[in-house]
Amino acid sequence: MKQDVGIAEDAINAAVLVPLSQPQFDALVSFTFNVGTHAFKTSTLLKLLNARDYDGSAKEFARWTKGGGKELPVLVARRKRERALFESEPAPEKKQSTGTPAVDPRYDLRVPDPLHLDETADATDPFGLKEPGER
Repeated sequence: MKQDVGIAEDAINAAVLVPLSQPQFDALVSFTFNVGTHAFKTSTLLKLLNARDYDGSAKEFARWTKGGGKELPVLVARRKRERALFESEPAPEKKQSTGTPAVDPRYDLRVPDPLHLDETADATDPFGLKEPGER
């Protein structure tokens, strides 16, 4: 299950091009875990979100309540919880560049990518751990 959640997280990081609060990200993980990455990536929910229509995107959760062609009470309840979580904290104001994973930097625990060196790093210190005088 943990691996499946990771797949959902990766899909969100790749597809969402706008800033998200941590609750918004968590709601999308739950949603994507349930409907699948392909459905999420082709959804109107994602299209509206990437157009910065957060309210319109939140309304889309309610459209995903059917299984086998029938509305399922368990999915209605799940989507209400996901929408409530999504709407519980607005996205941060800071704009992130296109293609950057849309995770609030306060909650971003990913390991630095040594292939994308920052301004404090160089070839002898790819993670920028040495003091400037030590390089």
